[in-house]
Amino acid sequence: ESRLNWSHFNDALWAAPTRSYTYARIVSTTREQYYSYMKREGLTAVDVGTSSRSNRKLSWIYVVQYLYKQSWNKEANPLIRAWAYSNRHSL
Repeated sequence: ESRLNWSHFNDALWAAPTRSYTYARIVSTTREQYYSYMKREGLTAVDVGTSSRSNRKLSWIYVVQYLYKQSWNKEANPLIRAWAYSNRHSL
């Protein structure tokens, strides 16, 4: 029987990321939605790869974290805006 002890939990919590997945879990914003929004707003986008499994970059994790922190206690979040803009026809 394998049990997760505090040491394992702590190691997992603070370990450096080894891969990233498709969505920013704020509202499941994709990298492509992020790029589209940044271009539309005239802002420089960080290279985060694409949603394709073979072209995902870890920088996506850091961009999501940065944008989330920058939006804390503000009325706007670029990731939510990117998702909303991409889905505006179905809202």
